[in-house]
Amino acid sequence: MEKASADKKQDNFMLETGGGAPSELFINAMEGQTSHAAMVLSPLLASHLGDASNDFVDVGGGSGTFCLEVCKALPKCNGTIYELASVCPMTEKFISKADLSDRVKAVAGDMFKDKVFPPAECYGFGNVLHDWSDEDNTALLQKAYDSLPEKS
Repeated sequence: MEKASADKKQDNFMLETGGGAPSELFINAMEGQTSHAAMVLSPLLASHLGDASNDFVDVGGGSGTFCLEVCKALPKCNGTIYELASVCPMTEKFISKADLSDRVKAVAGDMFKDKVFPPAECYGFGNVLHDWSDEDNTALLQKAYDSLPEKS
């Protein structure tokens, strides 16, 4: 099976159109696949971050499951799901369903083309890094580091 990447030029079931953004079918499938891991990882992250007010960005977050679970575990945390513009309307449905619209938002962007990510004290890459080369991953992680506020 092919990877769902913005670089693909051919149609597959995961993409709306060849080379396009992930389809709603794909986003829903990833939400189901990610939900258990997000429920397990979020309390661990919460124990590390403590009770402080933090901003968390879920890079390439799709449905936002990871970010939503983090914000449930950290009541003072504000979340951003950073995703392609065509995916954000699907993401906003998940945010609304979780009743977290007051603390979580979908922000359109391209993790490869944008110079920085939205500012935050913590960045998550759930189900992202396994899909790309070491060079791409190094660039994404460096971009997250460069996007941190000065005193983080």
